[in-house]
Amino acid sequence: MFKNKFFILALLLITTVMACDNMSSKKNKLSYKYGGTLRVNATSEPDMIFPGQVNKSSEHLIVSQAYDGLVKYHPRTFDIVPSLAKRWLEERNGTIYTFYMSDNAYFHKDKVFKNKQERKITAVDVKNSIEQIAKTYRMLEQPIPKHIMNIKGAEELLNDKIHNDSIHVSGIEVFDDTTLIFYLNEADNLFLHFLAGTDALVFSKKAFDAYGFKSTVGSGAFTYEYFNKVSDHLILLANKEYYGINKQGERLPFLDSIVVSFVTSTTSEIELLNDNKIDMVLGLPEKYVTPFLDNNIELFQQNPPFFVLKQSHDFETRKEYNILRSNIHGFELNSQNYFDFSETFKKDPEPEEVLTVE
Repeated sequence: MFKNKFFILALLLITTVMACDNMSSKKNKLSYKYGGTLRVNATSEPDMIFPGQVNKSSEHLIVSQAYDGLVKYHPRTFDIVPSLAKRWLEERNGTIYTFYMSDNAYFHKDKVFKNKQERKITAVDVKNSIEQIAKTYRMLEQPIPKHIMNIKGAEELLNDKIHNDSIHVSGIEVFDDTTLIFYLNEADNLFLHFLAGTDALVFSKKAFDAYGFKSTVGSGAFTYEYFNKVSDHLILLANKEYYGINKQGERLPFLDSIVVSFVTSTTSEIELLNDNKIDMVLGLPEKYVTPFLDNNIELFQQNPPFFVLKQSHDFETRKEYNILRSNIHGFELNSQNYFDFSETFKKDPEPEEVLTVE
C-alpha cells in the first residue's frame, strides 16, 4: 500500500506538470526553448546507421533524427503528418499518390557538394533513395519490401543486373523538382506508413556514391558524427538549415545537440540517470519502477519535481515505463519506440507551475 501511494503520487505529479506546462506555453515565452543538450541512452549498440539498414532500436533512434522522408509519424498519435512533403493527393482509389515537396530543404553540409544548390533536396532524391534501398535488399539477397514491389515497374529490380545504375522504377515519376508521383499496381492502405518508415528516408546519391553506407550526409533535423566503436557515445548536432517549422511558426530543432550513449544493462542505465549522466530512461520494465521510486521518492515529491514518470499511451498492454528529468519538454512517448526529438527542449520548471498533492 505504501508503494502504491507513492506510485499514484508520481502519476499525479506528471499530470500536473503536463497541464501546467501546456498553460505556460501560451504565454509566448518562446526564447527559452532554444539551446541545450539532451542526453539519452540506447540499450543496443548500432552496427550501421543508414536508411534501409535499420535492424536495432539504437539504429532507428539515430536514423530517425538524421534523415527525413516525404512523411513521418506524429510521435504521440501515430498519424501520418507532412515532412519533406508539404501535402499529398490520393487518386484512383488509392493507386496514385502525388506529393508536393518543400522547396527549402537541404542535405547536410559536406565537402562532396560544390555549393548549396547541389544540396537542395528534390523529387529526384526521393526516387533515387527508394530505388537504392530496394537494390540493397536485392544485393543482400533479402526480400524487397512489398510496398516497393507494388509500385509499377518495380519488377525491373528483380530482372536486371543489380550493379546497373540505370535501373529505375518507372512507377516513381519525377514531375518536377518538388512534385513526385507514385503509381501502384493495386491500392495499398499502408503505403503512407511505408513512406514514414526507415525504408523510405531520403539521402544524397552524390554522398552515397562517394562514401557508400558510411555516408553521414542526412536530410533531417540533426547531423551526426559517424559511430566509432572505440567511443562510447555518438553526438547529434542541430541542423541549422533545417526546413522544419512547428505550428507556432518556430524554427526547428530547438536543441543544440543530442548525446547518445550505448549502455545495454538496465541497472547501469539507471545508475547513469542517478549520476546525472543521462536525462531519461526509456522503456523501463515494471520490476525496476517501484525500487527506483522508493529510492528517489523525495525527488518526485519536491516542488518542482526532479523526476517524472510517464507511461506509453497503450500502457494497459505494455508494462513499460519511462523516467525523465522534469526539465524535458516537447518529447512524446509511444508504444512503438518511435522518437522525434525535433520539438524537444529543456526548461527547468518553476515551483509555482506544480501543484502540491496533499
